[in-house]
Parts: sequence; C-alpha cells; structure tokens
Amino acid sequence: MTWKKRFITLSIALLIGLAVLCSAYVTVGTTQRGFLVLRAEADEDTALDLTTKGDFANKPATALELKGNLNFERGVQNIAVAVCGGDAANDTFSWRWLAWSPGRGPAKVLGNGTGILGTQAVVKYPHDANTATDKFWADTLTVTNDYTTTGIYTTTAGGNSVAELATDLQGYNWTMIEITGADGSTGIEAGDVTVYYREF
Repeated sequence: MTWKKRFITLSIALLIGLAVLCSAYVTVGTTQRGFLVLRAEADEDTALDLTTKGDFANKPATALELKGNLNFERGVQNIAVAVCGGDAANDTFSWRWLAWSPGRGPAKVLGNGTGILGTQAVVKYPHDANTATDKFWADTLTVTNDYTTTGIYTTTAGGNSVAELATDLQGYNWTMIEITGADGSTGIEAGDVTVYYREF
C-alpha cells in the first residue's frame, strides 16, 4: 500500500471514530440521561417570601445551578420533572417553580399548581436504587398559573401513570421547585416528597 492510500485509509478511520464519539456525546448528554434529584426527599417547604426575599442574594441554597449541580450540557436546557411522595395514593401537594438568571437576576416564578399521587409505587428510587417504602409517583400535575414565555406542559393527567412537568429553562442559571401543602400529618397530604428531573 502506498503512502497516499495509507493516508486516505487513516483519514477515513479517524473521521468515522470522531463521528462515533460525537454521537455518543450527544446521546449521553441529552435523552439518555436518567432521573436525577432536583429536590431531595423532605417535608413541605416554607415558601420563599418574594415580597422581601425575591432578590438574588436571598436565593435559597436549595436552588440548583443548571450547568453545575444539575450537570446540564451546554445548550441543553429543556427539563422535565416528576414528583413522588406518600405514604398513600391520592395524597395531595402544591408546587411552585422558581428560576434565577445569570447576572444576579431576581427570582422569577415560572409557574405553580397542584399534584395528586397515583397508585404506581416507586419501589426503588431512581437515583440510588434504594428501596422506597409506601412512596408513589404523582399521576396528576396541574398547572394553575404559567408565567413562562415558552409554556409549562404536563404530560399525564390521572391514569395512575407518572406525570411530568416540562419547560424550557433557556436564559436561567438556577432553578428549584418548592413543595407546599404536603404535611403528612394531615392524612390527606403527600408528606415527604422528592422531585426528579431529566433533560430532553
């Protein structure tokens, strides 16, 4: 084989290898990323008082950075979230989605609404495979107010499947979801709640 043929062969092999690596990067960086924790399991939150604490300096420590804590890939800011809690199906909760833009931007309420747990049990938590006892996925996530320009969409209403909220976080750098109205001691509210996210 002449040096020209060897050069062409090596060039083709290199291009194929780069194409495979790029394909793998896109796949791992977007649709193949699994459910990760956006809000760790906890009882209901004390809602951030935006009349006095809506500035960047009062951003709660539980707000996560998209390209830091959430490990978002560059340019990928479409997010879907799912909620689980319990100890029983049909327990209820309320949610509020907040975000902060770069440059010390103020808190922005993306939307708020309510949720109801269905009968689909969590069984094992997605992020660590530990056993989940008496925990159920929300099958209803209702958007009461949507303050975004791109929309907050809900994928399931009832049916005892896993409901999701989805939106575009382009332009924001931190986000969090507050859970309220979930005091488990009432007997009808969802108690300790976890919020998961995924990219798409």
